[in-house]
Amino acid sequence: MVNEAPVHRVSLDGFWLGKHEVTVMQFRTFVETASYDKPSNKLPDGFALINALNGYNARKLDTWRSPGHPQTDSHPADQVRWEEAVAFCQWLSEMTGTQYGLPSEAQWEYACRAGSKAAWAWGNDPGEGQGWLNGPDQTLQAAKSVYRNVFPFADGFIWTAPV
Repeated sequence: MVNEAPVHRVSLDGFWLGKHEVTVMQFRTFVETASYDKPSNKLPDGFALINALNGYNARKLDTWRSPGHPQTDSHPADQVRWEEAVAFCQWLSEMTGTQYGLPSEAQWEYACRAGSKAAWAWGNDPGEGQGWLNGPDQTLQAAKSVYRNVFPFADGFIWTAPV
């Protein structure tokens, strides 16, 4: 677990946060409806160290259109850049008449902790994260043995699980 110390007080006004991730279908609808085709939406030249700690070498950066693993329309949009997420929120605000934006760090942490002081929103036992976490688990480890630090459950999806 990453050391998040020192703990400090923050003040938050009321806010809403989506219950589920934005899906590939929802993000594609934004791109097509808004005719969003900014440079940040295109596969860039260059490389990034992806999963270097897990034994992989540098590879081309991925985008939401091609995240480097199979996805359906019901999977969470993956490899979305900050600029793309901001543009999605602006578009959604215009489409609905309600103001949307990305959460602040404090809002995100508050929502993820669910009012708990435990290591995770579901408690301190990593094995109880099934159903809460869309992350690296034993399914990934079985398919890609190079992954060592996984949660002790299997959701049946190597990468992301459908929303």
